[in-house]
Amino acid sequence: MKAELVAFLVLYLTSQLALAQKFTSADEMATYQDEVFQRELNLNEQQMEVVSSINLKYAQKQMNLMKQEGSMLGKMGDMKKMAKAKNEELEKNLTKEQFNKYEKEVAPALRKEIRNRMRSQ
Repeated sequence: MKAELVAFLVLYLTSQLALAQKFTSADEMATYQDEVFQRELNLNEQQMEVVSSINLKYAQKQMNLMKQEGSMLGKMGDMKKMAKAKNEELEKNLTKEQFNKYEKEVAPALRKEIRNRMRSQ
């Protein structure tokens, strides 16, 4: 179980770093995430407003981290903290069903899409 959690975190953090590298601005990254969240989780208007601000907040943090000097490996700890904080905020603003779907379906699909896009570049 612990090994699965570690593997999940490594994949999630790697995908977040890749996502940050793909986009030219935090706004662009957040907008992409907003579209996926809306389409996959069927957010209501209030949830969309809150989730959109969460996505932008963490997209800005990710972009700032990507601009800093240092190796990707060195940035993993910061990415892990950001991912945990973002998930905690999302969990407070999504229904239990939405959050479970996010963890089990949406986040893995985002990672897969990002990997596919990176391979095709």
